[in-house]
Amino acid sequence: MGVHSHWEYFYGRYSEEIRELVRDGVPAKFRRKVWQEMLSSTEMLKKNPDMYRFCLEKFDEKNEYSIRKDVGRTFPTHPDFRGSESSGQVRLFNVLKAFAAFNHEIMYCQGINFMAAVLLTVMSEEEAFWALIQLMKIHHYDHIYSKGLPGLVQLAGILNLLVEEYLPEISDFFAMEGLKPDIVANKWFLTLFGCALPIDIVTSIWDRFLVDSWEVTLRVALSLLEISQDIILNSKFENVFSMFDNPPVLVTAESIATVSRRYQISQVIK
Repeated sequence: MGVHSHWEYFYGRYSEEIRELVRDGVPAKFRRKVWQEMLSSTEMLKKNPDMYRFCLEKFDEKNEYSIRKDVGRTFPTHPDFRGSESSGQVRLFNVLKAFAAFNHEIMYCQGINFMAAVLLTVMSEEEAFWALIQLMKIHHYDHIYSKGLPGLVQLAGILNLLVEEYLPEISDFFAMEGLKPDIVANKWFLTLFGCALPIDIVTSIWDRFLVDSWEVTLRVALSLLEISQDIILNSKFENVFSMFDNPPVLVTAESIATVSRRYQISQVIK
């Protein structure tokens, strides 16, 4: 039975089997349905058919400037988001407006733009709105963006401990500057890697994140540092901050998946 046949057979029938298939990577033609299933976002849309339109109408314009500014900075080289009149930018602006109106606590924070944009590469505008809401809820991403960024602080602290244990040379490299590795990883966590890697790599990471949540986030962060270790250690410190704007050629979906499997960190994050 071929890969696509397996997906057609297992989809919606055997949850554990489908989770294993998701971990191995979702074929693009199935990603929309699988992500919606993992997030229960279609169910939310059906229960609230008018909510998206309602949120667009009640959007508070005080957030408009911040949103518009960040929309223009999101995936500028992606064909769907290239130019202020592109369909991607228009749809992204709408999703962020609606989310800001829906979530009174977070409203809009820089970084959510990349998360919404990743969803828009996979599904429609209204579907992305509900998927974003469910992602925040199910995986507690709202804890990342809450006042004081408590989730980000916690995640950064765990990463620093893991780097000290698994990648001591990198830990020492940052320590020489009086800093810790999370200084380069915080933007990865805030955008679920959306701001740092090509979209095909990001979607493969999201496939696994929707199954195993924060464990995947930490494994991927460790993997990026390990794969890039030689480059990091032989770079000037100030260049490390920008190196992932154009990731090293060794950073691929396959290399991240291979390296990340080596890290056993389940007990650390419990």
